[in-house]
Amino acid sequence: MSSTLALASAVASLDRESLARLVAARKVLSVQSVADPLGLAIELLRADSITKALTVLHRDTLFALLECGDGAELSDEHAARLLALGLIGLDTSHERPVPLAEVTEALRQTGFPQQLAHAHSDLTASDTAGVATDASATDTSSWYGPALSSVRRVAELLRVIAHRPVRLNRRGVPTSLAVRDLAERIRCEPDEADRLIQVMRVAGLLEQTHHTSASSDLMVSSLAAAWLGEGYVTRWIDLARPVMAGCDDRLRRGLAATDADLDRTVQQLPGEYPLLPQIDLDAALTMAQIAHDLGLTVRGRLTPAAVALLESDTATARTLAAEALPAPVAGVYLQPDLSLIVPGPLAHADEAALSVLTEIEQLGAAASLRVSTSSLRRAVRAGYTPQGIREFLSKISLTGVPQPLDFALDDLERTLAEHAEAARTTRPSQSLPLNPLEPGFAASSGAVLPVPASPFTAALSSTDPLLADTPSTTASARDSARSEELEALITRVYEAAQQAGGDGAMIRRIELAIRERVPLTVTAAAGSEVRSFTLLPLSLRSGRLRASDEVAGVERTIPLAAITTAERVTHPG
Repeated sequence: MSSTLALASAVASLDRESLARLVAARKVLSVQSVADPLGLAIELLRADSITKALTVLHRDTLFALLECGDGAELSDEHAARLLALGLIGLDTSHERPVPLAEVTEALRQTGFPQQLAHAHSDLTASDTAGVATDASATDTSSWYGPALSSVRRVAELLRVIAHRPVRLNRRGVPTSLAVRDLAERIRCEPDEADRLIQVMRVAGLLEQTHHTSASSDLMVSSLAAAWLGEGYVTRWIDLARPVMAGCDDRLRRGLAATDADLDRTVQQLPGEYPLLPQIDLDAALTMAQIAHDLGLTVRGRLTPAAVALLESDTATARTLAAEALPAPVAGVYLQPDLSLIVPGPLAHADEAALSVLTEIEQLGAAASLRVSTSSLRRAVRAGYTPQGIREFLSKISLTGVPQPLDFALDDLERTLAEHAEAARTTRPSQSLPLNPLEPGFAASSGAVLPVPASPFTAALSSTDPLLADTPSTTASARDSARSEELEALITRVYEAAQQAGGDGAMIRRIELAIRERVPLTVTAAAGSEVRSFTLLPLSLRSGRLRASDEVAGVERTIPLAAITTAERVTHPG
């Protein structure tokens, strides 16, 4: 039985959900040309598509596949895995697995048998050392520190990106300069900032907008404002949940074997999945680093909250996070040197106001900020008056407003008053003097900038684009069109398999003969008369086979319902 027919038989045996998973897992180039199981089988037997599928297999499955090609029987587990990936076929009864010569050859060409034959029996002692460690030996209670830090940093990144979108390169990745600028803003290493941006994209807080085919930016999404308005527990859950949901079967299998040790799981991937591309190994390493950044792991081991998210138990994860993360603090500590310590989570409005009013020195479990002349001027440009700033700090500071800051606010108030007086005395024919607090800005009223209508913290509602409605950007048109094409392909193949019914295997043999232009021995019955012909099939339409009978020198049209068998001619003539 040919590999094409065996794989087509396997495709025809799949339900729609399994067929959709197969198409998602494999590389299909000529989507529009696939109309039935046979067409999909031909696509799946392309060398590049086979290679892609082989890379995701565990070494035990690779050895089983290799041995199947040599005639060995497959276990039910391996057969189900390989069938789901379209790497084995089925006989015409849809019961017995059939090895595919093209797949076996592609596997041999990887060098897998020679390079890793020693790995078939078991792992070496060095491979397994320390795998079965007791999870209780690792204290993961300190995870709340990285969790708080990541939530603070993401909140600040959102506020920055809301005013200045992140430029992307041609590959859709933030430019190095943009990442460095953001890292400087939140006081972390560029690699950490880059990973946080990845988390924000996966969490739906950022979205890509295209200006031209070669120019695009990352902007805040419509979900960002709601996220900023939530408490720290919900914020963390929203960041962590999609990260853990991204753990694929390889990582989940490794986590089960290593007692939830993510770092060790990632270290073992090259041995467990020997054909896995380096780009996938790098992605797994990045995922482990992100898990550490978010407090999902401590010394490489998943925390109880992370395990709950891995199991899609968000309610338990939320309960564990609420127990571990500190409650919102009553205020901050404002020091005489104008440094400001935030010992824990703050209410969103207070946090947003301090983002405008201060410079960041460190964002950790406890944030370290500083009030400066430039930050005060920035606050005034945002619409706040010195008196409004003083009242806000008096309310939020547990140590009062230190005298140096009081003097700085008095100086700022005098500067604004002088500017307002100068603006009032300027003749209408003259241009207004520039606002000394913002070069290039001309005040139109001459009045001291007003205190926002609501307390200081509420002013962001009118000045921060995050708290206004943000139109969401649609997904890439190219990706959307590709998804629609694949969905249509799945529908065509599934419906064709269903319509063929019990004649499916014979129809596929005829269709393959038409594609390959090879003769068939066709047996047809009409009443009590049964005749056999050696025919070159030309087309199969409307339930009729049109074929050339080269022996008789005529063209025959035979109803499909009359055909009882159609077998390939091995040695015609």
